[in-house]
Amino acid sequence: MLKETYLIKEMELQDLIRLLQEIRVEISSLKGEVKKKASERYFTVAETCELLKVSRSTLYRMTVNNDLPAKRVYRRLLFAEKDINQLLITRNE
Repeated sequence: MLKETYLIKEMELQDLIRLLQEIRVEISSLKGEVKKKASERYFTVAETCELLKVSRSTLYRMTVNNDLPAKRVYRRLLFAEKDINQLLITRNE
């Protein structure tokens, strides 16, 4: 078995350490963003109708007209809380 030994100059080592620290900070910030996305809440059709005080047909029409984006998960339509809040804000302006 051959073992290769690498000699790293002190300057190169400091550069590598600085680079690793930058990567560590970046990973930490990305973890925070992933947690925020994972915690986003979604509502079913019935829950969204209740929140918006509209009928199911109105909600479907809003979805078809792209007034309220929806995500299809298997056979269910789900609505993001942020999209519902945005719609409510624009409706009240």
